[in-house]
Amino acid sequence: MVEVDDGKIFIDPTWGAGGVNSDGVFVKKNNCMYWFDVDPYWLFFSHFPHDASCQMIETPIDLETFKRIPGLRPN
Repeated sequence: MVEVDDGKIFIDPTWGAGGVNSDGVFVKKNNCMYWFDVDPYWLFFSHFPHDASCQMIETPIDLETFKRIPGLRPN
């Protein structure tokens, strides 16, 4: 989460830069802007802020609830 002029937004520049393919090779992605100013509800499919004040959703959730979100692969 970063502070900008009109509030706070979520960004993930590491995921926005690209990713590792099945061969273990980093593949750069240009203009992968959906990881910048991410809606907090969508971010919960892949990211969990442990500090509830950083979740930026109406009703913060705990880690156990996060792990039960369909489609997630908790560590």
